[in-house]
Amino acid sequence: MLKASVSSFVATVFSVSAAWATPTQSVTFDFANDPQGWTLEQQTGWVASGGNPGGHLETFTRPFDEDYGNQAHAPASWAGDWRDLEDRATITFDYRLFDPGEAVNDYGRPSLYLSNGTITARWEFGPDITDTTRWFSYSAPITLNSDWTVEGGTWEQLLQNVTDVRIAFTTVSNNWYPQDLNGLDNVGISIVPEPAMLMNCLLVPLVAARRRASRL
Repeated sequence: MLKASVSSFVATVFSVSAAWATPTQSVTFDFANDPQGWTLEQQTGWVASGGNPGGHLETFTRPFDEDYGNQAHAPASWAGDWRDLEDRATITFDYRLFDPGEAVNDYGRPSLYLSNGTITARWEFGPDITDTTRWFSYSAPITLNSDWTVEGGTWEQLLQNVTDVRIAFTTVSNNWYPQDLNGLDNVGISIVPEPAMLMNCLLVPLVAARRRASRL
């Protein structure tokens, strides 16, 4: 009985919804019914079906303009001091190339950006995507390694005040219409609790259970 109570309590503490999203809580956006607070640029929109599964975000680009309007920005509640997330948080997302379009110059891969207006860190991982038949899952640890490229300052300076988290998910360079069509789904941040926090969460129900037992 005590074991069940502890398990239930811990599950409640670490299971959060999108409405609770902060830089210190785990959350996943599945875009089932709407963009869930994400800011979508001009060439990006929400689609009710075809995701992984259900609703998802889609983007396409104009010729010769691969960086125009093809990014999705996380809710403002993700902004803040990320230093405590270093080495214990991971950003995850699913990406799919639905259609490469015509007159393809190059294939690419989605990019994740953290920035504060002056310093930008870009994360890219894995091979260029040419397969249009399935979704690909990505995991970007908040840990400085060779997959991150930092410009305008240092990684440590950036984490002090992250003001924008965005994903650019057009991956094909086209010379003409029609352009590539891409999908983004299940964007989340997973955070491993600090040992002290986890211990406190375990001790509280144990102490409460012992007090109840002592009264019997």
